Amino acid sequence: MKNCRNIPEEANLDANNNLVVGANPGNYTVTSDGSGMNYHLHQMVYDPASATASYYFDGTLIARGFSANIVANPSVLWGSASGLGQGTMNYNLVDFSTVYGPLLSIVRNGPNIDVSYRGILQTATNLGNPTVWTSVATNSSNGTSVYSIPVTSQSREFFRARMLQ
Repeated sequence: MKNCRNIPEEANLDANNNLVVGANPGNYTVTSDGSGMNYHLHQMVYDPASATASYYFDGTLIARGFSANIVANPSVLWGSASGLGQGTMNYNLVDFSTVYGPLLSIVRNGPNIDVSYRGILQTATNLGNPTVWTSVATNSSNGTSVYSIPVTSQSREFFRARMLQ
C-alpha cells in the first residue's frame, strides 16, 4: 500500500473568542475581533513537488512550507475532537479536491471520436474480471490533450484516465 501524507491542523479559541489554529510549525491567531466562532474558510494546500503544505485562512496565507507526516493508511479524516471530550465545531461545507487530476471527456467530432484527457489515457476492449487496460497516451501538462480514433473502427473500446505516477 502506498504511503500517504498527513497534514494535521488544530483549532482552539482563546479567552477573547479569537480563533487560534495550530498548523505545523506553530500556532497562529487568525482572528482578532472575537469572531472565532463564526464561519471561516480554511484551506490546506499540498504541493507534491516540494512535499510541503500551506495553510490559508479566509483566503490569506498564514503558513507555508510545512512538511506533512507520512502515514501508511490512506484516509481522509475531518471533524472535531478533544482529549477532554469537549471538542465542537460547526461546518458549512467540507470540500476535498485535486487540482489538475485526471480528466476524461469523449465527444464525436465528424468522422472521429475525440477523447480529451489529462493524465495517463488507457483503453480496454471489454470490461470484466480481470479487465486488461493498456496505456495509449500520456499528458503531464495542466491542459488537456486529444486522442482521436475514427468512428469507422469496428472494435469496441473503453477509456479511462489515471493519475501520473
